[in-house]
Amino acid sequence: ILDHVPALIWYKDTANRLLRVNTAVARLLGLPKEQIEGRHTSEFYPEEADRYYQDDLIVIQTGEPRLGIVEPQRLPSGERRWIRTDKIPLKDAFGQVTRILVMALDITAQKEIEEALRISQDDLKRAQSVARIGSWRLDVRRDVLTWSDENYHLFGTPLGSPLSYETFLSAVHPEDRERVDQAWQAALNGEQYEIEHRVIVAGETRWFREKAELEFDDRGQLLGGFGTTQDVTERRGAAEALR
Repeated sequence: ILDHVPALIWYKDTANRLLRVNTAVARLLGLPKEQIEGRHTSEFYPEEADRYYQDDLIVIQTGEPRLGIVEPQRLPSGERRWIRTDKIPLKDAFGQVTRILVMALDITAQKEIEEALRISQDDLKRAQSVARIGSWRLDVRRDVLTWSDENYHLFGTPLGSPLSYETFLSAVHPEDRERVDQAWQAALNGEQYEIEHRVIVAGETRWFREKAELEFDDRGQLLGGFGTTQDVTERRGAAEALR
């Protein structure tokens, strides 16, 4: 049965010898099972065997399983893979751990996707910071506003502060609040939301350009909006100087 399971499964004794492996393990190591079973794990991972065994000792000494261990492993071929491992102690009639059942999944593809996503997110943050353009999303049903890191920086608000539409409106210059609110209410009724307004950041008046697109569900019900905030203070100042 174990040979038909896609997960990597093997048993080993407390001396770190492999007692049994399934086909998935043999395939990963690139060796037939007969050349794996009965051998010490240090023969396959000579540089990391001690580190792996120290982790096994925790299971042996405590008698408790170790679940969800994620770490990189280098195969005998030299290829580096990410493995998620669960280690479960098997005990004799006296409660002593005699074997360890190890079940693992090769999550290399998932880790590669996560790393690509992290790089993409980092690049987006850097691009927003360079261009001084933040982004935001408003859930109108729950009145929850989500800002990108750059949007927090633009408004001079501590990262992670709870936000709502009222929070945003309170940051708008008092003389512009009614105009901004009217523009947003008109957008909820189908008008385009694109407006420039003032905010006060750390006692300084700044000009922001806001633009948004509304989002609807399959039934045409309004979900909220996604938009951008751009600091156009310098452009407004240059236009005023030119005028």
